[in-house]
Amino acid sequence: MLAVLKPAIEDIDASVDTLAALRVQPSGRVRLTVSHETAAWLATAWLPEFARSYPDVVVELGLDDALTDIVSGGYDAGIRQGRLVDKDMISVRVSATSHVAVVAAPTYFERLSRPQSPRDLGAHRLLVYRFASSGALHRWEFSKGGKKRSVAVRPAFVANGADVLLRAALGGVGITCLLEETVEGHLASGALVRVLEGWSPRFEGHFLYYPSTRHMTAALRAVVDSLRHRPGR
Repeated sequence: MLAVLKPAIEDIDASVDTLAALRVQPSGRVRLTVSHETAAWLATAWLPEFARSYPDVVVELGLDDALTDIVSGGYDAGIRQGRLVDKDMISVRVSATSHVAVVAAPTYFERLSRPQSPRDLGAHRLLVYRFASSGALHRWEFSKGGKKRSVAVRPAFVANGADVLLRAALGGVGITCLLEETVEGHLASGALVRVLEGWSPRFEGHFLYYPSTRHMTAALRAVVDSLRHRPGR
């Protein structure tokens, strides 16, 4: 009798194990507030693998280039460029330190010579980012041989979205300053060319942040763990 029942018992055990695995598989919705530029990075560099690993987790991105209040906005977490230091926030690095790139379309340089140093930018049409939170213009920072130089740019075009600045640059309107990962595909295709590369400043990277008082759901934990930057990964 035991020999007859054994296969059935093993099938029941396997079914129980399967149900247990399903119960611990993260599920639910995770709402993240991100900038437009960060959203593009997430959609290409992170989301495809995450969606395969956690098919039951729904990721919702709220695109806003201002520094959105997570609690009042109903978000679980936010991702922004640079480290946040608010005392009630937990901050997790999610990308490595990188560089910014000064770029323009090849057609733009058919009319003007390429700048050789930051001081040459005064003779060019500059496409400049305006911070949505403070209203301040992005002050372009440069570094070479241990020397730092800050340029108070005089813009020919201003936008508070990096995606708009990128499109303007691709259209030959002028020179803009964006993150390397934002423009690398266009540099590889030749749609953009890079200038002042020897002066390229470092960028601290992206950080995910959430209130220290927020309950960490399994779905949010999956997002945090999958995004957490690991050197050499």
